[in-house]
Amino acid sequence: MTEFVKGFCPTQNCEYTICVEYNLVSNNQYLQCGADCDYCSTDQTKCPIMLECPIRSSAPKIKYGF
Repeated sequence: MTEFVKGFCPTQNCEYTICVEYNLVSNNQYLQCGADCDYCSTDQTKCPIMLECPIRSSAPKIKYGF
């Protein structure tokens, strides 16, 4: 499952949207497992805070599914 999450990116100093990925871990429970940011997807050195991304951090760690 994927979800688009919008928030403020301090690296780019603007509002930005990333794609947060979730994996099914039980019957209706999905756990956040990764994120895709177009800004640094081709060059991860462009973002010094990629691992502590505030946009990804604002997304729920666990989602309950469909």
